[in-house]
Amino acid sequence: MRVDDRVLQTVVFVGNTRYGHFDPHGTGFVTISRDSGGSSGWQTLVTARHVIEGTTRITNKITVRLNDRSGNWIDKIYDRSEWFFHADENIDVAVCPTNLRKSDYSILHCPTDGNILNKSVLNYYNIGIGDEVNVAGLFRHDLSPSRNIPVIRTGTIAAMPHGRIRTTHGYQESFLIEIRSIEGLSGSPVSVGIPPLRDVRLPTGPIPHLFGAAPDYVPPNRGESAPYLVGMMLGAFEVSRPSDSMQFVSDSSSSTETQPPPSGYSINTGLAAVLPTESIIEAVEQPEVKAARKEMVDLYTDERPLGPTAD
Repeated sequence: MRVDDRVLQTVVFVGNTRYGHFDPHGTGFVTISRDSGGSSGWQTLVTARHVIEGTTRITNKITVRLNDRSGNWIDKIYDRSEWFFHADENIDVAVCPTNLRKSDYSILHCPTDGNILNKSVLNYYNIGIGDEVNVAGLFRHDLSPSRNIPVIRTGTIAAMPHGRIRTTHGYQESFLIEIRSIEGLSGSPVSVGIPPLRDVRLPTGPIPHLFGAAPDYVPPNRGESAPYLVGMMLGAFEVSRPSDSMQFVSDSSSSTETQPPPSGYSINTGLAAVLPTESIIEAVEQPEVKAARKEMVDLYTDERPLGPTAD
């Protein structure tokens, strides 16, 4: 499926800067949400908690690199104290209230009160295993000297969330997706496209999705694919001693001997964990995050919304 080029504008790169050199650790994106009863949009940076923890092992300053309106990258520096983790330490997400004006930066938002894969959308479209997903993120091995150039990775849903799975960063309630994941995609937004002619007829009987029965849902009236935010990429699963794999053949063309994988060698399984959007919203709506956002608003003298919603 052709991916809308604008998806590349939803992501930023996260890392640290030392001696004038930017060291990338992962990807992030900007959500926009509205306070209850309000019309103003408020921005929040989102990435994986382990990206922030990895960045702050060296310095308490986090560098977020994004493109400005002229097409060149620009660095925004945040202090470690400006980032908040989910109240559940097992949920690998970090958020930071921010102010990134679209008049200054080439950035698009991922709305947390718009096109998200909540229980209504998931059940209405009968989204499940085999559906194609897209991941926009950092290719950290080939950074451009002048601008961010994100990449798109494409995969499919391999398993729906049906309980927490063990990862190196805790037990996560996650989607599993089959994808060619690479280092640098942690914190990337994951979306699913809904073709306009999607067959939404549901199977008989209860749908065994995590989100349960869906309330009434009215799909948007649009004539093109509608991407919905599935969640955030956490990382790929790897194995060091696979028990079911092809053996490595020696480099000698005259020999048919096989040899085991080198010591310490790890293999990407092709499966990655994706944190559902609902966990991201929980982190964004924490009282301490709202308090930090209010403090930012109080310091903003002209009272204009921090996150303009118009593209």
